[in-house]
Amino acid sequence: MTHLYELTIQYKAIRDAIEADEGLMTDEQMEALLDIECGTDEKVANTVRLMEELALSADSCDTAAAKLIKKRNARRNKIEWLRRYLLNELIGQDRMSAGDDTHGATRVPGRLSVADLPDGHDLEGIPDEYLEFKTLAKLKKKMVLDAAKDDEDTAPLLGNLPSGGALEFGGCVIKRGPESLKVK
Repeated sequence: MTHLYELTIQYKAIRDAIEADEGLMTDEQMEALLDIECGTDEKVANTVRLMEELALSADSCDTAAAKLIKKRNARRNKIEWLRRYLLNELIGQDRMSAGDDTHGATRVPGRLSVADLPDGHDLEGIPDEYLEFKTLAKLKKKMVLDAAKDDEDTAPLLGNLPSGGALEFGGCVIKRGPESLKVK
């Protein structure tokens, strides 16, 4: 089977031969040019058909990819729903963990963080060591949290702070975020 580039090489060879003969064309050259033209038409038509098939295939890949992304997102949403479901059921049964040796879930207390100061609340009453001064004073939340954890009176209260609960320390409010679930 002749490739399109081979037809082009044949065409150029015949063209050069005709030019060398001062533009005179033989019957064999005329027949060869017609064969090249027919072969080229067929090759171009087949190539365009292949391009159309590939375009359709690419479009179907896009559709399949969109379906897979939708399926992936649905599964991730289901996992998150199941995570919240397990957490709520463990909380409802006052259990910290459940499962077997290889598959189980454990309640994890929410992360402690220092709340932003509410509007209208000034920095008065908060020791300077908990503040970072730039153009405006900025609360050094990590330092406040570390100091609260090191404080003899406050540390036990932090350990028992319920999810969504809050505690005042050094003029700041420390709150506990929602519980999460660690799955093994």
